[in-house]
Amino acid sequence: MRRIIPLVFLAHAACGGESRANPETTGTRTTASNESTESASPPEGVVVRAEAFANGDVLAIVEANGEASVNLRGRLSVDKLVNDDWTAVDGAGLDVRADCESPAPECVSLVRGGGLRPPRWNARSRGGQCDRGGTDAPLPSGRYRFVATTCDGVHRIEGVPFDITR
Repeated sequence: MRRIIPLVFLAHAACGGESRANPETTGTRTTASNESTESASPPEGVVVRAEAFANGDVLAIVEANGEASVNLRGRLSVDKLVNDDWTAVDGAGLDVRADCESPAPECVSLVRGGGLRPPRWNARSRGGQCDRGGTDAPLPSGRYRFVATTCDGVHRIEGVPFDITR
């Protein structure tokens, strides 16, 4: 049986910093399993984009503008453009969660008009979200994108590219 938990996402100035409610993050819910009711066609109207900040942090933004709801995994992966080909960055990514204290859900369901703004990603390998005081290296300068995956693993929603400059 599928358990659905309502979840309100918050945008953080930085993990542990001041937070504010984000009206674009309504229409979300988390699921406790990876069950999916998605069809074989890719989800329409899902946009994954990024907003880069001067300190190197990157805010991931996921929006559902299509007619149907979409079920996405609770983690975004990161690709880097290398020699005109997109390549997954091993270990890099960020959890789609409300704040740095909350665990990431397995799946998040977005209804039309719903959106997500998880805590900022600090553009580091491995634990690059919610500063944990680790020794993860900053990713090198380059063009990157976030990638969302449907809960059933069938479809990838490739984000709008963004640049990291060091």
